[in-house]
Amino acid sequence: MFNMSASMGPQFAETADEMTERTRKLGPSPLRNGQRTQETEAATSAKDEGEKK
Repeated sequence: MFNMSASMGPQFAETADEMTERTRKLGPSPLRNGQRTQETEAATSAKDEGEKK
């Protein structure tokens, strides 16, 4: 989280560029287009098991 005042325009632009770069390095979302990760599968399975009890 970044806290900036209205007078910090150049720093805001630099921070926005940094966050954009970080996001691009992460690549596409693994959840996009119905793809699921192992963590998501585990969480869904645990939830389903809890509902069956």
